[in-house]
Amino acid sequence: MSKKYKHIPSFNNNNSRDNTLLEVKKPMLSNLVHASHNTEAEIKKTLEELRFFIFKNSILGSSQKYRQKVWKLLLEVYYVSANCYKDLLENGVSEYHKDIIHDSTISFFDDGTDSYKGTLKQMQRVLNSFIWLHAEKTTLTSTATVFISKLLLRHQPAHWRFAYVNTMSFLVVPFIMILPELDAFFTFTTFVRHCCPLYAQPNLLGAHCGVKLLDVCLKIIDPELSGYLRGKGLTADIFAFKEISTLSASVQPFSEVLHLWDVMIAFGVHLNILFNLAQLVKRRTKILSSTSPIHLIRSPPPLDALSTINLAFQLIDILPNKTYLQLVRHPYDETIAHELGVDVPESEQDEFTGDDTESEG
Repeated sequence: MSKKYKHIPSFNNNNSRDNTLLEVKKPMLSNLVHASHNTEAEIKKTLEELRFFIFKNSILGSSQKYRQKVWKLLLEVYYVSANCYKDLLENGVSEYHKDIIHDSTISFFDDGTDSYKGTLKQMQRVLNSFIWLHAEKTTLTSTATVFISKLLLRHQPAHWRFAYVNTMSFLVVPFIMILPELDAFFTFTTFVRHCCPLYAQPNLLGAHCGVKLLDVCLKIIDPELSGYLRGKGLTADIFAFKEISTLSASVQPFSEVLHLWDVMIAFGVHLNILFNLAQLVKRRTKILSSTSPIHLIRSPPPLDALSTINLAFQLIDILPNKTYLQLVRHPYDETIAHELGVDVPESEQDEFTGDDTESEG
């Protein structure tokens, strides 16, 4: 196990899919999510045990009710306000509503069920409300204003501007699919603001740093594969921008993506870079033998989350401490962009750079 996660046991890749064992583990998870606390120390202890559980066992789809509670606990979303959300909704559609409609229909797959349109509307309401929450002219009652001031309490640089970016239509999907709409709004908002704020800035600085770090890590972990791809004119901003900027929420199948998100919510969204790196490493032989690796990379096999998580954490020990710290800090620390030499415009709406680019030699 990694020196950076030495307090965590190896991820259990053999038993986590065993529904019989899961039934035995459920009481323990139930005890954690329903634990009562009298002190901050008790809360901290429960959260540590919860992260430990996620590493050992994962949270299977059959335990969806536990995932709802676990995500809210890990993100410290202890209170939501129906009145506050209602106030935001009463502001109507935001200036980005047309973009939100367009992007949400792309990011949320139409499965032909009756619930599709309803879920799509929920996504659009949550995203419009997120924009109103950060708008200069938003009509709110005094009660809602007090609640929002607490929600936005954590200090962040004054020049940061949370605005709608097209990747948000993917980032909101896990929350809408897991949580009731009211909870989804507050949990999504907390996640974006506190876990990956630079991924939600108009210039998508976090995502640009993320693809740069994927290149850096690939060169360290697998110089041969890195050199081969670069020889074909392929860098991560060309072949992995969508996966990085959406925190893999654009990957299929969605049920497997949720396992990645369990771990990212527990330990940090920086792990998404390592998940993408692990998937490249797992396919290195086929990529190296392909005369057109871009097409191979863009047509991946269905995600196997558990093997990806397992390999990703094995790769951590290979990375220099400086590089790993850059990984950890890049979603919220602008200085990492300077260290990496990442320079992007003040405002930029990327359409998943490279999806239609043929850069191979």
